[in-house]
Amino acid sequence: SRRLRHGPASTSYTGMRSDATATAVSVKEVAVVSCDKDGNGPSKEEEISSPMVPFRALFRFYGPTEQLMLAFGLLCCAIGGASFPCINIAFGELLDSTASMANVAETTRNAVFFMIGVACVLGTSLFLGFGLVSWAAVRGANNTRREYVKSLMAQDVRFFDNARAGELAAATSERCQELQNGTAKKLGEFVQAMFAGVGGIGVGFYFSWKLSLVILAGVPLLVLATWFLIKSTTRLQQANPAYEKAGAVATESIGAARVVAALNSQSTAASRYESHL
Repeated sequence: SRRLRHGPASTSYTGMRSDATATAVSVKEVAVVSCDKDGNGPSKEEEISSPMVPFRALFRFYGPTEQLMLAFGLLCCAIGGASFPCINIAFGELLDSTASMANVAETTRNAVFFMIGVACVLGTSLFLGFGLVSWAAVRGANNTRREYVKSLMAQDVRFFDNARAGELAAATSERCQELQNGTAKKLGEFVQAMFAGVGGIGVGFYFSWKLSLVILAGVPLLVLATWFLIKSTTRLQQANPAYEKAGAVATESIGAARVVAALNSQSTAASRYESHL
């Protein structure tokens, strides 16, 4: 979701650009779709050479409220992730209590109370973390959509000559949804998994550093598998421009359904749609 395209230069009408419009025009760096010379959507060269923006730029339309929600939510996700290794400690205490022949009742009681405490901390932190991060992502995506529409309204008329009807709407919906998904649950899961992994390694080295070193020997294989997964996902995302063009054809055909039916062009519209897939 971080691959964002830079659109054409914004040229607003003479005498109508205000400070708010100038701010809105900058949103073209987020979602405006550049078209090739034939007006058929983003060209392959532009798709490949589109630069990656900094990670902090994903949150450029977050207000103070969204930033506070995001910070507190990520903190809760970090606490929840760090609490996961404590579950193993609780189970270990419980197993040790059953193996001990002296004062079994008290040892078991302490282990059960410890597990209940870990469960409460884990459930509360993850509930607040994922809830606040997702809520902030929804609000940030809505802000992005509003600024995107303002940017479109500030474009010169010739910009719309190279964009098919419905293509910009399809691009807006898809890009903003990708931005929302990437900054919502996925971001919370990343923070949770990172702290869970670091905490698990710390607990492992604390109890048995030799066994932990043996387990860490398999980490390079996991890194290699993750790299292949990312490469495969990137290749699948390259098909998005084709779906945008197909969506534009579908929007045109459905919006003019009576004209298509009157001209008996249903098969032609279907062929145009399938040609982009």
